[in-house]
Amino acid sequence: MTTTILTHSRVTWTNIVQPTLEDMEQLKSRYPHFHPLNLHDCTSELEFPKIDHHDGYLFIVVHLPRWDSQERISRPSEVDIFVGKGILVTSHAGILKPLNELFARLQQDEALRNDVMGHGASPLLYELLDEMINYCFPILQKVNQNIRHAEEHLFHEETEHILRDIAIVRRDVIALRHILRP
Repeated sequence: MTTTILTHSRVTWTNIVQPTLEDMEQLKSRYPHFHPLNLHDCTSELEFPKIDHHDGYLFIVVHLPRWDSQERISRPSEVDIFVGKGILVTSHAGILKPLNELFARLQQDEALRNDVMGHGASPLLYELLDEMINYCFPILQKVNQNIRHAEEHLFHEETEHILRDIAIVRRDVIALRHILRP
């Protein structure tokens, strides 16, 4: 739906938000060596996390937790990444803050853009993955806090209330494990 391109030095980051089949056709014409199955993966629901090695590029599918405050559970959000010499392509739903914020910061801050993109696509990929992993820490801390709360109140509150809290914590741990496990 929205494709934004950021080029600096010899690196081009193509960021596709809510990818469509038309977006994938444009990507295929720009990068004809991208495998058709990888392009298809970008428009399908949720793929399994994976890394595919092809001549000239890697295709990476990453799942990250996104906190659903209404349901009080982590939901998976997928980022599809193509990385090769001088190119990084991201394809995602547009709801992950770390990816959106990094792209915006790189657009606005020339010094940061030079630092992150001035040495090739690999440092850019590293920065992106680092930002996304750091995004997970508050979610993991919240689950840990809920575990501690349940432990502290295990013998001091009504059984029904504490059992509900334990069930919520268990659900959170299972959801995170399912999202983050390759």
